[in-house]
Amino acid sequence: MSEAPRTFRPPPDATPAQRRRHDAQMRAWLAAALDRDNIAAMRGGPRMTYESICIARARMGDPEPLRKLYPQFADCIHAPRRRKGQKYPKVKPFNAAKAAADFARRIRALWQQQYGTKNRKQGEKSAEDFAIEIANEWFEEKAAHLTVDAVLAAAKTSGKHKTRKTRK
Repeated sequence: MSEAPRTFRPPPDATPAQRRRHDAQMRAWLAAALDRDNIAAMRGGPRMTYESICIARARMGDPEPLRKLYPQFADCIHAPRRRKGQKYPKVKPFNAAKAAADFARRIRALWQQQYGTKNRKQGEKSAEDFAIEIANEWFEEKAAHLTVDAVLAAAKTSGKHKTRKTRK
């Protein structure tokens, strides 16, 4: 497993090659830490198998993967009946910008835990930059269009609900 760089940022007199090495080491450490957290989160919940995923999709109205898994019972496998007016739950499509925004939030938390600071100076690579690089590495074509502005926009709340201010 890659280790965290000793310092939060490269020294001010670092050469461009040293800065690139520092950024590469930081990116490798962040990617490994995010991956470790993702695996721990998956293990914390119920153990997901391909069969349980197929069953969940069939319950949501898509029985095709379950039919492929059990071809001998394909004629018996159907989506569950719904009452009048009841709809199947919607499956949200994957949004690479939201995933990168989540990565950026978690990267800042890792920086705070490791170095005691979470914000970088202007001109340095931000958490969003590292999140975009990691998303491009993990999700390839789905994250190829990502920009820092798209990640920042995805991190904002919708604005539909106002927060309640407490009176003193």
